Amino acid sequence: MKMMFNPMLSGALLACLIAAPAQAQETPAKGEKSVSAAPSYPPFQIIVADERYDYLSDADKRTSLWPSLKYIPITDGSYLSLGGEIRPRVEAREHMGFGRGAEDSGLNSQLRSRLWADLHVTPNVRIFAELQSAFTTGEDVAGPAVDQNPLEVQQAFVEFSTSPSSQGSLALRLGRQQIMMGKRRLIEPRGAPNYMRAYDAARLLGHSGKWRFGLMGGAPVRDELGTLNDSTNDDWTFIAGHVARKMDEILPGSDLELLYIHTNRKIAPMDRFVGKRETLSARFSGKNGGLDYDVELIGQHGKAQTGTGDQQKVRAWYVGTDSGYTFPVAWQPRLGLKVDIGSGDTNPNDNRMGSYDFLWSASMTWTPELGYTNLISAGPTLRVKPMSKLTVDLGSAGLWRTTLKDGLYNLSHRQIRSVAEGRSRYVGLRTTAKVEYQWNRWLLTGLYVNRTFAGDFLKETGDSKDMLHSALYTTFRF
Repeated sequence: MKMMFNPMLSGALLACLIAAPAQAQETPAKGEKSVSAAPSYPPFQIIVADERYDYLSDADKRTSLWPSLKYIPITDGSYLSLGGEIRPRVEAREHMGFGRGAEDSGLNSQLRSRLWADLHVTPNVRIFAELQSAFTTGEDVAGPAVDQNPLEVQQAFVEFSTSPSSQGSLALRLGRQQIMMGKRRLIEPRGAPNYMRAYDAARLLGHSGKWRFGLMGGAPVRDELGTLNDSTNDDWTFIAGHVARKMDEILPGSDLELLYIHTNRKIAPMDRFVGKRETLSARFSGKNGGLDYDVELIGQHGKAQTGTGDQQKVRAWYVGTDSGYTFPVAWQPRLGLKVDIGSGDTNPNDNRMGSYDFLWSASMTWTPELGYTNLISAGPTLRVKPMSKLTVDLGSAGLWRTTLKDGLYNLSHRQIRSVAEGRSRYVGLRTTAKVEYQWNRWLLTGLYVNRTFAGDFLKETGDSKDMLHSALYTTFRF
């Protein structure tokens, strides 16, 4: 497929390269008032609405363009904060369905643009809104709304909060918002694809001392092709609660989090994911010296629909870990182990449904070729930092079916290979590489590659093409 010229992408990339360095402050001349050439700011957050810029209320801290945009005073106690993101990306895709069905191939160009405003009406009332657009050119086959969504309201909520005190604080968010829980294994904002995910929900957030807690209820936003037409997906609703506590007395730097989610799904790509499920997660994570660890256990029960309209008892589970050790030597190498195991249905005739539903989980990679249902993914990871601004991540994972009595699924909850098509457990071998260079606070350039080699099971199905996805991208954020 030939590469189509995208003037918007080229212009955005040029703007990124010009605008970010312009933020650097000059060193003051001798005799002038000293201003730090590299002021220290808190890092950007994945959920942009979680960023706070009250600390810039002092005018002496707003001596350049960026802090002046993050804190625009209106009256005493009220201010406006502006932000945005541009991410041009060039992708190469080959055999995303491992050789089956209509597949895009060759090069595509993508552009994701975001613009948000955070109005703090008072110290306890804020209004947050975000517009987002996603464009893709050069596809062989029509892509989903996550690739092409010209303009949508990504977030629009009002938040009421108590003033922080020694007793803690509470906040209530009402409206369209991005949500991320824990390691993003159940609920997340879908950052890797061209268009992100939001939820129409009411959410209560709180913390007190070592405790964090919350309640929420709502539904994901339905991704629809078109402009300003994404609606609430009332066919898939949820109610959730979580509680977390720092566990330093057991292990310094550790954290225990419990999450409960009740879901009611009326329509799904497969009947086994239709019905009501209760999902309970227990996650233990932390960092102590060079050791970092994250272990999560998830159980599901409820009722699932069958193709005949009957219901089966849900008994499904998931186990995952992403843990490693960073060595105190040159390049700061981190050697890790990443494992994801999702259950499958062991017997289609026993009135039990064992296929794990990963809800709105982040993908294992940047693409949706495989989901977590009936899949074991396990292998080593390696991260090195040859320079302070350069990070290299390498990974390899073997892929197997958890049970031979269930098929293979993608991240859209669709079965891409049925159990009747092969007898082998081995699905394939995934290898990934990511290289990112952080030019400064605002500008990042990266390359991502995912090469998945088809294993015995895919070969038995008759379609056994190796999958390749690569992406060259630049992200400018302010």
